[in-house]
Amino acid sequence: MAVSLKSLYKPRNYGEKGFEVLERLINQKKSEVCVAYSEKIKSLAGEEEYRKVLKSLASQKSRPQVVVCFCEGLTVRNFFQAQKELTKRNKNFKRFQWIGSDSWADRNDVVEGLEEEAEGSFSIRIHAPKIPGFRDYYSRLNPENNTVNPWFREFWQQKFNCQFAVSKEDKNNENIRICTGNEDLDKDYKEDPKLSQVINSIRVVAYGLKAMYQDRCRDNSTLCSEMLSRNGTLLYKYLLNVTFEDQFKQSIYFDSNGDPPAWYDILNYVGYRYPDRPYAEVGSFQSNNINGKEELNMTDTQNIVFFDRTSNLPESVCSKPCGIGQRQRETIACCWICENCMDHQIVNYTTNQCQNCSIGFWPDANRSSCHALPHETLSWSTFGSILALILATVGMITTTLTTIIFMRHNSTPVVKSTTRELSYIILSGIMTCYAVTFSILAKPSSVSCFLTRIVPPIAFSIVYSALLTKTNRIARILAGSKKRILTKKPRFLSTFSQVVITWILVGIQCVIVAVGVLQEWPSAGFSQHFLPHRYCTLVVWIAFIVLHMGTVNKALTMSFSFSLSASIPLILLFFPKLYIIILHPEKNVRASYTTTKLIRCHFGNSQGTYDGKHLSSKTRASMQSGSVRSSTKSSSLAGGTGVTRTASVHVPANARGQTHVDNSTQTEGTRTSGKFARTFSIVGKRKPIDEDVAQLVEACRRYQDEKLSTAGNLLLEEQEDEVGAMLADSIENSVRTVLSTVAGG
Repeated sequence: MAVSLKSLYKPRNYGEKGFEVLERLINQKKSEVCVAYSEKIKSLAGEEEYRKVLKSLASQKSRPQVVVCFCEGLTVRNFFQAQKELTKRNKNFKRFQWIGSDSWADRNDVVEGLEEEAEGSFSIRIHAPKIPGFRDYYSRLNPENNTVNPWFREFWQQKFNCQFAVSKEDKNNENIRICTGNEDLDKDYKEDPKLSQVINSIRVVAYGLKAMYQDRCRDNSTLCSEMLSRNGTLLYKYLLNVTFEDQFKQSIYFDSNGDPPAWYDILNYVGYRYPDRPYAEVGSFQSNNINGKEELNMTDTQNIVFFDRTSNLPESVCSKPCGIGQRQRETIACCWICENCMDHQIVNYTTNQCQNCSIGFWPDANRSSCHALPHETLSWSTFGSILALILATVGMITTTLTTIIFMRHNSTPVVKSTTRELSYIILSGIMTCYAVTFSILAKPSSVSCFLTRIVPPIAFSIVYSALLTKTNRIARILAGSKKRILTKKPRFLSTFSQVVITWILVGIQCVIVAVGVLQEWPSAGFSQHFLPHRYCTLVVWIAFIVLHMGTVNKALTMSFSFSLSASIPLILLFFPKLYIIILHPEKNVRASYTTTKLIRCHFGNSQGTYDGKHLSSKTRASMQSGSVRSSTKSSSLAGGTGVTRTASVHVPANARGQTHVDNSTQTEGTRTSGKFARTFSIVGKRKPIDEDVAQLVEACRRYQDEKLSTAGNLLLEEQEDEVGAMLADSIENSVRTVLSTVAGG
């Protein structure tokens, strides 16, 4: 804790030089004392100027209690007077703790009439011990026995206000006393405190003259001519070299500036309480004691009185000491604010900086040093660990059962609709996410730490890469369904392509993450079936990141987050399928998994130009007949072998809009009388017709019946050459697509 001082000083050498030395000593020795405010005041300044200075001190944000005054005695008295006036005007005005210089010392004229304001103040006085036996010697002196001193008779006359010789004119003057020589010097005796310094000064001059005489008059026993010249500069050099020890064992010598070693008495003014002895000597200071060191010796601390007339040490600080784990940041002189260091940091009190502890170390209780942390492992017997292991085990069992059920129903529509190969890849990633819990909660080792760092990102990459590939495939299929005419089949829709793409994405997961951060991915415009679980995983991770940063058991938090993140795709993607497979097998049919209510039925043109160029002979014969036939009866649609499957949809477009439905075959026929009629037959290979194909053909028929009953002409009429130009490149591809769809089953 730094003691905050306010310094007042007088201009010119005494005050300014004293203040400069004070500042220099404080800065050089890094003392706990600092000067927060300083002000220069003239001795002849008016009363208002003194009051202004004290008001300025009192208005400081950190009001000081201690004021040091390098001033003459009169200046100190003026400050006491100003303090008295301010106290009368404002009862809340607090007095200051004054410390005066040796110019004040123990002078009574400084505090006369202002004893209350000076109470508890401190001043310093040049050390001047009493000379033993001097009073007896002094009291025995008289003009008769002290004829050696030529000034003694003059001193006697001034001391007793008398005269030894009186003129005839003044002999009858009653106001003039005649000295008898019997006056008593011991009456009202008071020894001058600087008497010992006077004695030492005389001895210094004597030793200096002696050294000068011995140096300049070596061969003469009497005064030589060189001593007759009055050269003060030369004598000063000899005086600086004088060294002796006085009768009080005090070493007397001079530095290069001509200053002797400092020895001061510390005085405490108690005149308000003890008028008979107003200055109590409570300590001393020596710049060079017997051991050659500075020494401050407070001899009477119990009887010290401060400005508030108590023995309680006044507090004069700008800022209180900082607590444990706090560093000081300086603001102004002697002032600072306390800033908290982070939990993993210690405080360097030398530099007032916060320092980080190394990895594996933690600050001690005093926040002054770092100590090694004990190794702690998470026990599997704790409640949190058991819960995490149960969650992971249940997840792994559920994932295994889901995989088995899917494999047993591998050829059903509900499994096919999930893109089987990608679904199995997702299930493997989910299984890995659950399994990583065991490595996280295991005792730390090279293997477990390696698996904990490597497996989770790979597992999630497997899951989300497969989801991304699957979603992209669906998006491209939906985008192609919006085209009125299918001119080109989308690429990379096969199962093999999807699996390859998935594993490529797993291999470059870091690139995907970087691109995902830097670029906003376009939305695919998915249907309502994909909406509920878009952001579920994101929400889960946001919640667990907060918990992970704020909890101590980070491993446990990671285990729960991985298990719950794996549960989201398992529940949202696979549980609805399991529900249908196990509880509602009647819904496990192809018709339940069409992604649109519209059925695309490919058609051809009855023009002879396209018959010979694009269609097979059997299809051409069907188109030229102007009718659409189905070689399968209603009975054959239910199943059978060795039956030729032919399904056709005939959409006529003529000027009159006449349509005809052949009820015997459940297919449409037309009597073409307009410019053109568009029709073709789908002829499959000779193989058994399964239930899916039968349902598809039946759906096309029902759809065509509905459309023909509500619209007379489904297609706009166009010029034959325009129709040819538009459909020339698409008919063959359309037929091949339909044929492959029906034949492949």
